[in-house]
Amino acid sequence: MLITISNYDASFVTDVTQPGNHEMIASCARSTSMSLTSEARSISVASNIKIASKYFRTNDGVRLHYLEAGGGKPLVLVHGFSQTAEQFKFQIEGLADRYRVITLDLRGHGESEKPNFGLKIHRLAEDLREALIAAKANDVTLLGHSMGRSVICAY
Repeated sequence: MLITISNYDASFVTDVTQPGNHEMIASCARSTSMSLTSEARSISVASNIKIASKYFRTNDGVRLHYLEAGGGKPLVLVHGFSQTAEQFKFQIEGLADRYRVITLDLRGHGESEKPNFGLKIHRLAEDLREALIAAKANDVTLLGHSMGRSVICAY
């Protein structure tokens, strides 16, 4: 099942993925990312749901971060441009009693590495595929916000 949420028009998404704009994407992602040093941690939300913080390495050597909570059918939330997985903490709180909620920090965002390569939608879609393999998530429901919708469509 594919669920998409977008508040940007497709031309914006297309524009930021064109050759020559990669440095701008990396720069924006670096400037908005959180600086957390913990290798593994958990985030507590109001309902006391524990959110696990995990990492994996992609086939091109980039270390990516994702959050995971709950049990049941996997629901994967993909954030938009210059956002992070942690923005979904309240959605995780509301959904983790019914779903295994997974939120990925796309490369160049949040706690994932900020490489100067692989910043195209199709590579982000490959990262999503590899994240699902690392998390051992099958038969997933995907929900994308903004650029996350484009990543899901490319997946």
